[in-house]
Amino acid sequence: MKTTGHLGRAFHDWLEWLEYAECVMLTGKKAKPRSMTINERLFQCGTDAEFTKMINETVPVDAELAHIVRSSVKYKMEAQTFLDLYRLYKDELEYLAETRPIHLPHDWCTLVLEGVHGKDGDTILVSLQETTSRNHEDYPNLGVEAGEPWYCANVCFHRSSGVELSEDGKQHPEFTLSHCPVEFHFTKGDLWQETTWLNAIAGGVQPTPDGVEACDLIRKAILIWLQTFHLAGVLRSKAVGLPPPPKAFRPKKFRKKRQHPNFEHFVVELPMDKREPQHTGESHASSRKRLHQVRGFFRHYKTGKVTWVKPHWRGDEHLGVVRSDYDMVVEG
Repeated sequence: MKTTGHLGRAFHDWLEWLEYAECVMLTGKKAKPRSMTINERLFQCGTDAEFTKMINETVPVDAELAHIVRSSVKYKMEAQTFLDLYRLYKDELEYLAETRPIHLPHDWCTLVLEGVHGKDGDTILVSLQETTSRNHEDYPNLGVEAGEPWYCANVCFHRSSGVELSEDGKQHPEFTLSHCPVEFHFTKGDLWQETTWLNAIAGGVQPTPDGVEACDLIRKAILIWLQTFHLAGVLRSKAVGLPPPPKAFRPKKFRKKRQHPNFEHFVVELPMDKREPQHTGESHASSRKRLHQVRGFFRHYKTGKVTWVKPHWRGDEHLGVVRSDYDMVVEG
C-alpha cells in the first residue's frame, strides 16, 4: 500500500504529476505519467485535439510549480472547518474583511482543502505564490504596474473515486486528478471587498455554470483562509481583562547544541480560534531557536498605526533548521 503521509493521497498524487512535468522539461524524456484530465462537467474544452494541446501546454507551468509546491509551507484544512469558522465567528470574519488587507502568510503556500463534498469527497489543491509583473500590459485588468507584486493561485482537483468526464456525471476511476484550467490572479495588500481578481482561463476552454460556481468557491476559500490567520488576534483582543489561567509558566530547559538534529520537520496542529489572555506578567525567556519560518503578520502600535511584517526566517542556522506543515482546526 502506498504511503501518502500527513497531507494525504491527493497532495502526493498531484506532486507526483508536477514532478513528472519537471522531469519532462529537464530531460526531454517522457516517463510514465500520472493520469491527468479535465472535469468536463466544469470546463468544456472543444475537440480532442484542442484538449490534448491544452494538456501539453500545461506541462511547462506544472514543471515550474513542482519546485514551488515542494518548498512551500503547507496547510491542510477540512471543508467542514471552513463552515464551522463561519458559523462560530461570522461577525469576527466580517470585521476582518473590512479591516485587514490581503497578504499571504508566506511567499509560497499550499492549501489542501479536503472533503469539499462531504467526507471522502473531492480535494481541492491550491498553490499560492507572490509574483511580479514584467510590464503593465501583462495583466491590464489587474491594475498593477510593472514591478509591482501580486498573487497567483494554481489549482488542481482530486477525486479518489474518479473524475467526471461527461456531463451525465459518469466517473472514470483511472483518472483521479483533473486540471483547473484557470489561474487566479489577485492584488496584494487590498481589503477583501477592494481586492481585484482576474481569472486567467486557458485558451479554448469555456467554464460551465458548475465551473463558474467552482471558481467562485475557490476564490472565497482562499479569502476566508487568509483571514483566519488574524482571527485569533481578534478573539484575544475581545478577551482582554480576563484573568490569566491558573497554570504557572515554566520556562523551557536550555538544551545543548548537540541535542538538536540538523534538520527537523513537524506537523503542527494550528487552532485558528485559540484564545490566549494577554498581560499575564509571565516571563517568556527561552533558549536560542533553530532557524525556522515565521508567518507574515500585522504589527499594531500604540499610536494606532498598523504595518504588515513580511514572512521571514528567524533563528540560528548553526543550531539546525526546523520546517513545519499545519493542520488547521477549530477549538470552538
